[in-house]
Amino acid sequence: MLGNSFELAKLKEGNRFQLQQVIWVKQGMKELALEQPTIIIDETVDESYETSETA
Repeated sequence: MLGNSFELAKLKEGNRFQLQQVIWVKQGMKELALEQPTIIIDETVDESYETSETA
């Protein structure tokens, strides 16, 4: 019983840590998006994809 509650506490802590990482990533993405518009990034990705497709 004691072991289970300990595992549960560890699991909750892990989930909280993962959630914090997701928040950091989203904030980072927002900052990146402010620096350079996503359209430019998307166009570059599409061009490289089309090139590899035709080749």
